[in-house]
Amino acid sequence: MKDLIPEQALVCLFGAPNTGKTFIALDIALSVAFGRPALSQDGNSEGNPTSRPVVFVLREALHNIHRRIAAWCDHKKIPRKQAQEHLAHHLLIPDTSDELDIRIDRSTSRRKLIDAIKQRCPNPALIVLDPLVDMMDGDENSARDMSRFVNGLNELRTQLGACVLVIHHQGKYWRPIERGSSVLQAAVDTHIHLLDATKTTRRRKKNANTETKEDNTQKIELEIFKQRDAARSPNIHIELHTVPAPDGLNVPHSLGKVPVWIEADETAQADNATSSKERKAPREAPDRKASPRKQREESRRQKISDFLKTRFKSGNNAPILRQDIEAHFKDTSPEISRTTLHRDLDALAAASDSTITIATTNAKVTVTHKKIEAKTKDLNEIPF
Repeated sequence: MKDLIPEQALVCLFGAPNTGKTFIALDIALSVAFGRPALSQDGNSEGNPTSRPVVFVLREALHNIHRRIAAWCDHKKIPRKQAQEHLAHHLLIPDTSDELDIRIDRSTSRRKLIDAIKQRCPNPALIVLDPLVDMMDGDENSARDMSRFVNGLNELRTQLGACVLVIHHQGKYWRPIERGSSVLQAAVDTHIHLLDATKTTRRRKKNANTETKEDNTQKIELEIFKQRDAARSPNIHIELHTVPAPDGLNVPHSLGKVPVWIEADETAQADNATSSKERKAPREAPDRKASPRKQREESRRQKISDFLKTRFKSGNNAPILRQDIEAHFKDTSPEISRTTLHRDLDALAAASDSTITIATTNAKVTVTHKKIEAKTKDLNEIPF
C-alpha cells in the first residue's frame, strides 16, 4: 500500500475484538493478489498495481474465509468464476490443522512453511499471519519468546522476499497497545492500531441510553503508530460495508464485510477528539467527620495539654515526673490507661504548638512557654 506498507517490511496490525482486523488484512491481501488499490482507494493511488501472489495463514474463522472472499469479489464486481481462476494462482491459504501446526518460533515448523510456500506460491509479495497468538509456541508476554518469534518473522521475509503482516490482539481494558511483550513493537517497520470508537468504555457509556438505528456499516479508523523509514501517515477512516448474501443461497445473514476508505467526518472527528481529551476535574475530598476513635484521641490529648498548661501557668519550668502525671489522670480520668497516656505525651511532644513546647524523657516531662511578641505593651494580654 502506497505510503503505508512498504515492500518486504514487517508490519503489525492490532486491535480490539470484533473491530474488523481480518477484514482489513483480507482486503489488503486480495488487493495485492488482484492488482487493485487496497481499501477501494481509487483516488489515492497512481496507476494500476501489478497482480502478485499472496499467502494468507489463518487460524481464526477459517471456515468463513471463502465466504468472505466471495463477499469481497461481489463488492468489487469481480465475477466469481474469474476470481476463482485468478486466485488459484495468486492466493495460498495453507492447511493449519493440528497435523500441520504452524509455529513461527519453531525452526522445524517454520522451515516446513517456507518450503511449502516456495513450492506452491513462489515469490509472494505478502504473507499474512492471523492471529499472532496462534502462530507462536512460547509465551507472548516473555521478551525471550517474542524475540524468537520476531527472528522467525525476519527469516520468513528474507527467505521469501515478502512483506509479513502480523495480526495481533489489543491489551485489556481497551488500552491502545498490543498484548504481550514490547519486543514486537520495537521490531516492526510499521505499527498500525485499528480503532473503533464505539468499542471504547467512554463511548459505550455515552451511547448506553441513546437510541441506535440499524446500519449496515461500521466506522473504524487506522491509526499509524510507527513508520520506521518514513513520516507517519495520517489516520485512515474506513467503513465496513456488509455484503448481503445473494437470493437463494443458503448462507446466514451476510457473506461478510468489506472495508472502504472514506473521508474523515469533521463532526465525528471533532467529537472523538473532544471525548478523548476531556477529563473530569479532580473531585475535592469531601469533609468527612472524624471517626469515633479519632474523636476520643483528640479529646484525650486536649485534656493532657490543658493539664500541662495549667500546671506550668505560673511560669515555673521545673520538670514534672511522669508518675505524677499518671497519678493525676488515674484519679481524674481512670479510663485513660498508662500506656495510652505516655503515647499521647510523646505525640504532644512531637506536635507543634503555638504557645508551649513539651519535652519528654523516660521519667520526666518539661513544658516551656514560647516567647510571644506582644503588639502592645500590655503584658497581661500575653497568654499564660
